Amino acid sequence: MPPPHDRRRDNDQLPPMVPMAMHPLHITPSIPAAPPVAPAQADSDPSSDGESGEKDDDNEPLKKLLGSKKRNRMKDEIDALRKEVGSMTRHLEWLRVSQMHQSPAPLWADIAKQQAHELSRVMAENQHLRHTLEQHLDIAQEYIDTIIPKSVPPGDTVAAPALPIIMCL
Repeated sequence: MPPPHDRRRDNDQLPPMVPMAMHPLHITPSIPAAPPVAPAQADSDPSSDGESGEKDDDNEPLKKLLGSKKRNRMKDEIDALRKEVGSMTRHLEWLRVSQMHQSPAPLWADIAKQQAHELSRVMAENQHLRHTLEQHLDIAQEYIDTIIPKSVPPGDTVAAPALPIIMCL
């Protein structure tokens, strides 16, 4: 998800079609009223008439104020960015610390996994030993069945035990 657009930069440069007075963030500067110009002063300056000189005097504090506002806006933006860097740094540190705490937590999971592996190995070995033991029991039973007859004839008690022994030799 892309980060949201930061609107703070929009205040620095306005589109040329939007007059500053119409912008929603525009604050009309409070300029103290200029002292009235005495008629003698206005007549003494031959290079400019009184009305144009009055406008220049009015624009000069306005320019200083607007320049100051721009500096303040830039300063505020820098302060806001510093705060944001600080909060992101704290968040990054928190993520690193939480990641460190998660590393030892799976220790019990590793032990459980080893025990499960050991259990499956032991069960397989037990199954193999049981199968081998059953084979040995079957072989031993076959030997016993070949050596000792299952039923002895009633009249021949002496010859019967000797016969299987002779057959084995």
